[in-house]
Amino acid sequence: MIDDQCTANRITFKLDDGTVLWKPPFPLDTKMPYIDVERDTGSFVKALIDAPAPTQVLGLSKWATPNEWLALWSEVTGIAARIEQASSEEFERNDPTGLMKSVSETGQFVGEFGFTGSDEKILMPEDVSSTLIMTLTALERKR
Repeated sequence: MIDDQCTANRITFKLDDGTVLWKPPFPLDTKMPYIDVERDTGSFVKALIDAPAPTQVLGLSKWATPNEWLALWSEVTGIAARIEQASSEEFERNDPTGLMKSVSETGQFVGEFGFTGSDEKILMPEDVSSTLIMTLTALERKR
C-alpha cells in the first residue's frame, strides 16, 4: 500500500532502503492544522451554530510542523521516514496540469502568512469555546 501511495503523488518517495522520503514544497517549520474529523467536526459545527454570525473558526485539532507530523506517522506505522523541503521548481517539474504549481504556491503562502492569511477575524478553536480545546488526534491515539 505504501508503494502505491508513494508512486501516486509527487511529495513522498519510497527509497531503496525502505525509508519514505517526504518532500513538501513549503517551509518545514510551518505549523499546519490537523483535524480529527470523527471526533472534532461536531464540536466545530456546534460552536459555529452557537456563535454570533459571521463567526469564522479555523477548525483544527492540533498544530504540528511537518517534522512533528512525520515523526508521529513513522512511530504509528513503523515505517522509517525523513523529510526534505522540495524547491518549487522540483515540485512543479513535469506537471502538465498546473496543479503542482498551485499546491506549491499555496505552501509558500501559508509559510509566509499562515493558514488564516493573517486575518485576525478568524478565530482559533480555543477562542470560541473552552470545550473545543483538543488534545489528541486520531493518529496519536493509535500509538
